[in-house]
Amino acid sequence: TTLGDFSELATRRLMTDLILTLNASFPDYDFSNIKPNQFEKLKIETVRKRIYERLSEMASFKVQKDWLVEMWMAVNDVIDLRECDVYSFEEEIDEDALWSFRYFFINKSLRRIVFFTCSEKINEARGEDD
Repeated sequence: TTLGDFSELATRRLMTDLILTLNASFPDYDFSNIKPNQFEKLKIETVRKRIYERLSEMASFKVQKDWLVEMWMAVNDVIDLRECDVYSFEEEIDEDALWSFRYFFINKSLRRIVFFTCSEKINEARGEDD
């Protein structure tokens, strides 16, 4: 799988850590039956580009114009992105979302996981034409 060889303890531990992170982040869902092929290993450059594409509109409304750059610096301070493996998780969690992403940044040497998720939802309080 993209997570690694399941005959190795480290791969099984990684899968367990990912499931525990998802369960803690979305307590209304049960992720105990997810499959390893629902995770995709990605290059950091690809993930950064996808996140910038999704968050750039929101960032344009921020007073602080370098918000996205500073966000990446803060994430890097916590996890050291150069040493990370990055995985996406694909499953429909937010049914009313226009789009969503879920990325895991895993630094094995620091023994840290940063789970970065975001979604854009339809604002039901506003009219359909808004």
